[in-house]
Amino acid sequence: MIDFSKELPHGRIPVMIELIDDVSDMYIPKGTSAGVCVYSDHLKPLQDLRKILLHMFSWQNVLSFDEAKE
Repeated sequence: MIDFSKELPHGRIPVMIELIDDVSDMYIPKGTSAGVCVYSDHLKPLQDLRKILLHMFSWQNVLSFDEAKE
């Protein structure tokens, strides 16, 4: 958790993300973290690259404890 009472590193700003989809059926363990991108008109040509990188990093530490379904 980032302490917002201190000065944040350069290039970082505090944001609040609100989930609009119902996530009650999802198993989201405590301590789960997420990566979020905020897109603007600044450096717009790099948005597709950033989307690809965010998607790649999302698979970096994926573990699945689901039983195999037959």
